[in-house]
Amino acid sequence: MTEEGVVMWKSMLLGVLVFLGTGCTANFTGEWVEQGVPGPDGKMISPTGERLMALSFDPVSGVRYGRYNEEVGAVDNVTVQSGQYFVLDGWNKAQFGSMLARSDGQHMQAGITGGEQRKFVRVHGPSIFPPLVELPSFTEK
Repeated sequence: MTEEGVVMWKSMLLGVLVFLGTGCTANFTGEWVEQGVPGPDGKMISPTGERLMALSFDPVSGVRYGRYNEEVGAVDNVTVQSGQYFVLDGWNKAQFGSMLARSDGQHMQAGITGGEQRKFVRVHGPSIFPPLVELPSFTEK
């Protein structure tokens, strides 16, 4: 194999690794929390009157969602559910369940087609979701 051939194969391998490492769902990967609106007491509340919603997209096709507790700054473990999502329209939209989401990088809108759209912002910093696996406690309570 010539030196040009080796460089070409290394370039192709690097391109494949970058594609697989970032995934085709990069617009959605990460955690998102619903943007609130100011309530009567000035605290941010959900536009729907319920607790704020949070979403967590993994790089492949899994999504977790639950209710965000503003006082604790984390998602309530009891409300967490999970499912699968897929991307469409040139990877600019994601569908999970009956919801359709659109992302522009740091902001996302999601909702049921024809229904109210919820606005989300990307979460930076530590995870707001509970861990996927909880280790058992070996101490008596």
